Amino acid sequence: MNIIKKLRIKIRGQLLLYVLGSFLIIYCFTMGFLIYGNRVQHMSSAEYIAKTTSAQYANLVTEELNNVFQTTRTLAEMAKVSSK
Repeated sequence: MNIIKKLRIKIRGQLLLYVLGSFLIIYCFTMGFLIYGNRVQHMSSAEYIAKTTSAQYANLVTEELNNVFQTTRTLAEMAKVSSK
């Protein structure tokens, strides 16, 4: 109130100042809430994607290693048979 009196704003200007000030406060609060909510949601989504992707790659690597080990076992068996 004291600032408005010092500025000597007319009633129309005062009303505009109150409305814009209220709008700005509500806008900042809403945007902060939405940004924080989206941030939390995106972090959990990113964590889920990272876990599923790493699990898929782990399965692929395990399968590839099993194939290599199977080949190695086969070659070892062939070497045993041929050395007899």
